[in-house]
Amino acid sequence: MIFILGGYYSYYDNNSFVNQFDVNQFDISTQQWKWITIESGVPKYRQDISCAKFSSGLIAIFSGLSGDGINDLWIFDTLALSWSLSHAVNAPPQRFGYCAITLPDENILYIGGASGVYSSNISSYQYISMNILPLYNTKSHMWTNMSISGQIPPTRTFFSAILTPDRRIIIFGGCTKGGGPLGDLGGPLGDLWILDTVVFQWSIGNISNSIEGLLLCGHTAALVEIYMIVAFGIILCLS
Repeated sequence: MIFILGGYYSYYDNNSFVNQFDVNQFDISTQQWKWITIESGVPKYRQDISCAKFSSGLIAIFSGLSGDGINDLWIFDTLALSWSLSHAVNAPPQRFGYCAITLPDENILYIGGASGVYSSNISSYQYISMNILPLYNTKSHMWTNMSISGQIPPTRTFFSAILTPDRRIIIFGGCTKGGGPLGDLGGPLGDLWILDTVVFQWSIGNISNSIEGLLLCGHTAALVEIYMIVAFGIILCLS
């Protein structure tokens, strides 16, 4: 099963948040969609979130872009089809456009993103440093800030991230704050960085056959055998 939670859609001329009461489920065996409505005990509307699956059919969502700057963490039980709110203290500041990665020990690491409430003034968003990364312990339900060594990547939103079997997180692209080709949204990026989660150290990736001038944000990525497959998003080729 594939579950789609939250998000944003446009309906004719009216922009609005998807009702978080609703969960969309896709059955990969029957190739059918199902719209699940949960009546109570659900998160508020939000967009630009990253889901992290852990344990036995549980999915965590944290914060996101909304109208009130919420920094809560909710857990969706895909077996019971119900939500529960985490009461962990010391939650990190609100953020959106980040990536969430479930580590082999079932803890969830949150990387990058920006903070701010939903606004037409995109330049008001504050990009979050990549040198301190929040870690959510899914067993004790506690937050920890992980200090990261090495050369620190530029801040970014809407990038992709995958976890390799040897516990490396590889991130690619995204948008960073500044007057880039996307205006107030920032400048798109085409760099690749590696986070070694054994020692929590960043290093820049060396791509032997890089595509000169390729910049990408708002995309997705998946690990297939030894390949990081990158798809969709906004491509800007400036060469």
